[in-house]
Amino acid sequence: MVGAEHCHDLGREHRRWAAADAEQQPRLRKVVETTAIRAGIPMPRVGVTDDPAPNAFAASLSPKNAVIGVTTGALDLLGAGGEL
Repeated sequence: MVGAEHCHDLGREHRRWAAADAEQQPRLRKVVETTAIRAGIPMPRVGVTDDPAPNAFAASLSPKNAVIGVTTGALDLLGAGGEL
């Protein structure tokens, strides 16, 4: 849990990490949810960082406390090409 909490804290404190709910980021949440279901793992916490640089990370010591972070830059690139 330390790894996931550390990444969550880093994102929140340094880059204005905000949890992405289904209303704000429906496509991102659906992709993550579908992937988690297919992998047979719990839905991870998903957050978005307001940063134009395309980037993402996933961190966890176990599936039950996983965190996925995505920048707005990555969402813009993926959304423009229809990948997300």
